Amino acid sequence: MLNKVTIKNLDVDLPLIQIAGLSQFQNNDFRLDSLDNNEIRYSLNTNSLRVNKKYKLDSNEYIVHSEVSIKNNTKSPINFSSKSTAFVVDFKEAYNNKEEWAKKHGHDQSLYEYVTYSRSGIFRKNNAYKFTSKEDKLLSEPIDWIGFRTRYTCALVKPNFSTEKLQILKTDDHILNLELQNKELIINPNEEIEFNYVMYFGPEDTKILKTYGLEFEKIKRFYRWSLFDGVAKIIYWFLHSIFKIIGSWGVSIILIAAIIYLVTYPLTIKSMSSMKKMQDLSPKVALLKEKYKDNPQRMNKEMMELYKEYKINPLAGCLPILLQMPVFIGLYQVLWRD
Repeated sequence: MLNKVTIKNLDVDLPLIQIAGLSQFQNNDFRLDSLDNNEIRYSLNTNSLRVNKKYKLDSNEYIVHSEVSIKNNTKSPINFSSKSTAFVVDFKEAYNNKEEWAKKHGHDQSLYEYVTYSRSGIFRKNNAYKFTSKEDKLLSEPIDWIGFRTRYTCALVKPNFSTEKLQILKTDDHILNLELQNKELIINPNEEIEFNYVMYFGPEDTKILKTYGLEFEKIKRFYRWSLFDGVAKIIYWFLHSIFKIIGSWGVSIILIAAIIYLVTYPLTIKSMSSMKKMQDLSPKVALLKEKYKDNPQRMNKEMMELYKEYKINPLAGCLPILLQMPVFIGLYQVLWRD
């Protein structure tokens, strides 16, 4: 199984080990059979089985194919209980050098997230750099893919074989195991079974992720609240559309900020106008508060009559700002992550 992934053009080492491997053989020493620029092959012979492993880089530099075949070399059927590690999140080494790691990644750690995608939807857990027993979970359903994301990058592991369960298990304060489980298989004499994966290691770029047709783009999320996330995705789309035309991220950011300012300007003016009216009315409000300080109900009634007389909505100053919040939070999230 893979124990280290480096995305060279982004200079990123992902904190993942034991990627796409069969748990039963993780402690065995495999023999290297062949190695070239795009493919590497290993093999292992036990008393009863022959295991062949192959990792192949796709023509697309972010995709890796993993193939594991198991052949029964005996004359009798073998019961094979299949457990395959999607990956292990390992921050233990990082925390052995905690101060150095915190200086480099401390401001990003809240963005680390592991993600599972199945027919029931998406399960996410952020702050995925330290773990407690609360992480322990058994998802009893077929899993489409398992992912891990940082600020700019992501890893996705998609099993191309039938799965029944996913076991999420904390093994240390900074180590989490995500293991796929299948029903027990019977391997007949000379029969060979396969466990294949498609894996992605690269930027968390929606356009790139969509090209594979594997729903990898669903890992992208800017905010845990759907409203803010939806607004952020709209801003993300506009920002990238402007960049296609302009060709400069700096100019694109200035333009998207200007567009947002113009769109929200009427709300800003309305809010300022309402606050100005409230300010002008404050002396009369103060008199009412003093006059009816011993009768709160009467004071509230008189104040509402005063607002009605001058056609002022007390919430009008705050409401436009609240309506603008998803936009500004969405813009911040896009600029922070993109």
